[in-house]
Amino acid sequence: MYYLKNTNVSRALIWCWVWWRWGFTLISVFTLSGPGPLSLLRRQVNEVA
Repeated sequence: MYYLKNTNVSRALIWCWVWWRWGFTLISVFTLSGPGPLSLLRRQVNEVA
């Protein structure tokens, strides 16, 4: 990975990757554990949004 001179851009890219990675892991866990937690999570997201 090339070093970006703009630290704000590099930090944003790192955070995007971290959130994508954790989001993918959480979705996998919820999918494996069944539709209950997933629907509950979707309900919370709808309330926030």
